[in-house]
Order: sequence, then C-alpha cells, then structure tokens
Amino acid sequence: MWKRTDKFLVSWLLVSISESMFGFVSKCRNSTETWFPLENEFITNSKARVLHFKNLLQTTEKDNLSVGDYVKKMKEIAEKLSASGMVIADEDLLQYVLDRLGPEFDAMVVNLTSRIGSKFDSFRLQEAQFLLQKYEIRLEKFNAIDLYNYSAHIASTGTLNSSHGSTSDINRVSKPEVEGSQSD
Repeated sequence: MWKRTDKFLVSWLLVSISESMFGFVSKCRNSTETWFPLENEFITNSKARVLHFKNLLQTTEKDNLSVGDYVKKMKEIAEKLSASGMVIADEDLLQYVLDRLGPEFDAMVVNLTSRIGSKFDSFRLQEAQFLLQKYEIRLEKFNAIDLYNYSAHIASTGTLNSSHGSTSDINRVSKPEVEGSQSD
C-alpha cells in the first residue's frame, strides 16, 4: 500500500511541475527524494523574489511621477512582496514612500514622519497620500505662478537675471564689424 501511495505522489508531483523543473527530479526514486529538491528550488526562488522586491521598495524614487502614481507603484511592489511571503505593514510602506519623494517634499516628509507611530496622532498611508497630493498641487500652483512672474519680468524689462546676480540684455545683438569703419 505504501509503495502505491508513494508512486501516486511521485506521479502527481511530476505532473504538477513545469518541464524546466524536471532536471531537479529526474533521478529521484520516491516522493521524498522528489519533494526536497523542488522545495529547495522554490525556497531559493522565493527568497530571491523577496530580496528583489525589498530592494525595489528601498530604491524606487518618485522622479517625474505624480504622487498618486508613485504611491500606486509602491503599493504594487508591496503587494508582490506580500505574494512572495513577506507582508509589509502600512506604516512601513508609508516610510518607504516618504524616504524617496525628493527634496521638494522635505517639509511634508518631516511633518508626516514625526506623526508616524504616534499613539495620539496616527494615520494611514491613504491619509498621507491625500496630504501629499494636496501639497503637490500647491507646489505646482506656486511653480506656475513663479514661472508666470519670471516670464512677465523678462517681457517687461528685457533682462534675464542670472544665478550670479548679474543681468544680461536679451535684446542685445552683436553687430558684425563693417570693413573700413575703423578709424586709422
């Protein structure tokens, strides 16, 4: 009876695996010998996936994404990590998000980071995302106003302020020298 059950298990395992896995079990004679190489291979692959997704959480930056798209991307990575066997707490995911936002969000990061883990003022990733998106809209609004004011300044004065404090006339055109116009 035991040998028949063992043969059934081996057959079931062989039918259940992909062709690429046959090399790991081709010389196995019983279910135990078949199971352990498969288990070791899947554990190795699972650990590699976990390390890969943890690395993505730690290194993915906002760059040119909107806050909404960036948080969505980070949530997707966290879900893949969870599917690989490692669940990321909402608070930890929030910290990963805040760590890679960029310097223009430093004021919000300091504010939100000081509130993480507070037993008096705790909040979730969804609430932080709302606040970050609201802040992003304000940044865009003020950047647009600054650009408008800067353009208006150039149009009205005809000068461009450089970062060194000097001005250059944008209307100045160098005139080619005409031969014979120099005095001898």
